[in-house]
Amino acid sequence: MDKELEAFIRARNLFYVACSRAREHLAILFTTKLEPAALDTLREWVGESRITSPGLRQVPRMSGWLTIRAGRSG
Repeated sequence: MDKELEAFIRARNLFYVACSRAREHLAILFTTKLEPAALDTLREWVGESRITSPGLRQVPRMSGWLTIRAGRSG
């Protein structure tokens, strides 16, 4: 297995563990701009209303940042 694939698998597994441990609230911060397909997947998982993307004035030079707010519904 090549090093790039190994790094991807480690990151994917760490992401899963971090997300699956949240009991009531989960916030995910992406520090790089996401591909359109990744954003579409996030919209399917959590809904458009739970995704925020700050403007350039709020986060200089990092306009690709997103935060996903998740919590219990109902």
